[in-house]
Amino acid sequence: MPSEYTTVSAADGGAIPTYISTPASGSGPGVVIIPSIIGVASDIVDWADKLAAEGYVVSATDPFWRDEDSGNLEGQEDARDRAFARMGRVDQAVNVSDLEMLLNDLKSRPQCNGKVAVMGFCFGGAYAFLGAARLGIDAGIAFHSGKISPLLAEAGDVNCR
Repeated sequence: MPSEYTTVSAADGGAIPTYISTPASGSGPGVVIIPSIIGVASDIVDWADKLAAEGYVVSATDPFWRDEDSGNLEGQEDARDRAFARMGRVDQAVNVSDLEMLLNDLKSRPQCNGKVAVMGFCFGGAYAFLGAARLGIDAGIAFHSGKISPLLAEAGDVNCR
């Protein structure tokens, strides 16, 4: 299955780094993966490739790309402390805007059939919820979601197709 590290244009003019994995079958629904605070680590790349093998077009992105300490912290010294520190510096509204751009990018790819989902791990789980409440995604999947309780007032807005 084809895969590549690339970027997607952000609404504010930046470049969102993302790992794209596409199905060998040629087309399918899209999935944006938002990782834990560690970043796009080996487990996230594995998830992307496994989903692509099942027929999905997958974009795994770094939600910390604007931070001074961006990127994958897997196996790095003080990774946990650094990851929690950068999580505290995140602007959620900006990340939701980035998510919208990533979803639009997937929908525009010829391999994507137009259906999109967000899969979030821990930190990313809140973005699966926000995608469902604010961005009209077809499905949202949150694994051991963190920071979601302040968002529950938006539960009535969840409308996955």
